[in-house]
Amino acid sequence: LIVGLYGGGPQIFIQRNPTAGIGETNKPVNFRIFPNPATDHFIIKSDKPSGTYLVTDITGRKVNSGRIDGGFAIVPADELVDGMYFISIDHSAAIKLLVAH
Repeated sequence: LIVGLYGGGPQIFIQRNPTAGIGETNKPVNFRIFPNPATDHFIIKSDKPSGTYLVTDITGRKVNSGRIDGGFAIVPADELVDGMYFISIDHSAAIKLLVAH
């Protein structure tokens, strides 16, 4: 768990799949999410040109997923209930997202 400031606000990074084997690496993916808190959508901007994002609720249940193309994805949030979610890219560290309608 890493807590820090990024983009003018607090961010929480959680390592979900730590490296388990010899020679196995888990390169972190640098990305940010805005606006945070989100209302009807949020944007993922990544240094990785393509990948898969995952949105989970605070219980770890998958609530959305999709593709990142060109280092960018627009994710609808209008169907998410108000609360806290975690966004990760390709099983890397997660960023906390607040949804408030």
